[in-house]
Order: sequence, then structure tokens, then C-alpha cells
Amino acid sequence: MLTIAICDDDRAAADTIESLLRECAAEENIEINCEAFYNGAALAETAAEQAACFDIVYLDIEMDSMNGIQTARALRKQDLPLLLIYVSGHEEYLKELFATEPFRFLSKPIDREEFRRVFIDACRRLKSRAGYFSYTYNKTLHKIPFSRISYFESRGRRLCIHTACGNPEDKDMNVFYGKMNVLEHRLPPPPDVVFCGSTSPFSSILII
Repeated sequence: MLTIAICDDDRAAADTIESLLRECAAEENIEINCEAFYNGAALAETAAEQAACFDIVYLDIEMDSMNGIQTARALRKQDLPLLLIYVSGHEEYLKELFATEPFRFLSKPIDREEFRRVFIDACRRLKSRAGYFSYTYNKTLHKIPFSRISYFESRGRRLCIHTACGNPEDKDMNVFYGKMNVLEHRLPPPPDVVFCGSTSPFSSILII
């Protein structure tokens, strides 16, 4: 499943983008989950939470308080491997956009065929790289960038994800049910991943 954020202070524009995304995803048989934001600060704050990682962000440029470029910079500071797609009627900002490493720029009003081509290109790019590890816990889908994961630990029936920036006191923040031998097949191939066996029958560690 692709997790997509739409950020535009014009609710009608955000609704249009979401509608187009659902149409394109249905045509390509791709499962998506969309979340709309109506200001950049809300998006940046939500993305900072480990449980809310996005694969693609559709971002307007001219917004009150925190504009699209400022929002993109805040997202890039978090070192998230997401794809940024600007959607704007203001092409005069093109030079400023390069610093935020956008994937594409879509002009308003949106051309449906161009929108579809960009969406398909983005899906192909994401498919060619394993940016996030996703898991489900308490019926909620979570995603963590591989760049943040230090290692996995097996504790009985539960697997714990230890992150480089994690809080040791948040014991249940990155926990899900599973088996280590199944987990191995979901991770990038060697040499990025090393499996470390344990003499304990109750705990083993997988370092990436």
C-alpha cells in the first residue's frame, strides 16, 4: 500500500487531487491511503511521527503561514525517502524548488493525463527502491524508513524495531507480531542485512 499526503490550503484543490489519485490507483490496481492537510505545519508535524511516514507528498507552494517550499525543507530535514510532487500555478518558484529535490512539478489547472503519467512514474520509482519497512500493530499500519532502523530483535512472538533516534522508554512504539525467519525475506538483500544468531531461545537480533 502506498501512503500519500496531499497538502493544499485550498480544500477543493486537495479534494481534486485525492479524486484523481483514487481514479489512477484503481486503473493501475494499486492500493493507496490518502491523507489531506490544509497547512504545511500540520504535514511536517505529522511526518515527524514515525507512525506517519509518507511515500509520496503532493504539495502546493503558496500557502499561508508555512508555504510549500518551507514545508518541503522541513520534510527533507527529517531525512525521509519520500517523493515530493509540487502542484502549483506558480512556476516562478522553479529555481527555489531544486534545493528540496522534487520528483515532479504539476501545473494548475491539473491535466489528468499528465497527472496519471507522473503518478505511474512515482510508483515505478518507489518500486525500484525499498524505502520503508511497514508493519501492522493494534490494527494500525506503521512505516519506518530503513535509514532509521538499527536492528530488529525477536522477543518470543513479538518483533521489536530499534531505531537510531528511538526513545528507550517507548518500549511498545515499534513492536509487532511475527517471526524472524519471515522477516528476513522482507528486508533488503545482503550486504545491507546481517543476521546475528543468539544462544538464547527467546531472543535473536537482525542487524541492518
